[in-house]
Amino acid sequence: GSVRGRGARRQQAARRVRVVILHASGEGAHGGEDSSMPQTSTPSTTPTPSTRRRRMVALHGKGGSGASFARYMAPLVEATAQHWDWEFLEGPHSTDGTEDGGRCWWTLPPGVRTFEAARLEGIEQSLALLDHAWPFDGIMGFSQGAMLAAVVCGCGIRGSGADRPGVAILAGAAWPTARG
Repeated sequence: GSVRGRGARRQQAARRVRVVILHASGEGAHGGEDSSMPQTSTPSTTPTPSTRRRRMVALHGKGGSGASFARYMAPLVEATAQHWDWEFLEGPHSTDGTEDGGRCWWTLPPGVRTFEAARLEGIEQSLALLDHAWPFDGIMGFSQGAMLAAVVCGCGIRGSGADRPGVAILAGAAWPTARG
């Protein structure tokens, strides 16, 4: 396609991206720290099962944010825009103890890596965010976000073992050895 055609498709795909910062209370702030990020709109009619768009939840890596991960993943969002709506969640914990720092899904003592940890401090809050975001058809995670996605795929939503996303994309993850 032409440069103009690719730009139009990119703009159309961007309208289907939503960055959500969910707080442990379950209340969400849409748009996150990047208020220029396009928002999704809810269709006024319920699609039929054959035309229903699927919902993918995306989890950034340690030190990232929902908004930065959405920008990075824009080419994949564009390529899947015909069938998937994407929601980029924000980790509930700060990497530096401030609200302005990078975000993470759990914290660790200094010098401890996730694959060595006996406990993932704060993972319960992250799992609660995913419980609140349920139902979704797929989960995609990078690095620490992929480890959290692996826990969800293994244990299920709400620890039920039954409610699991049908699609998982895990990139750049170590195998988590501890859960909560």
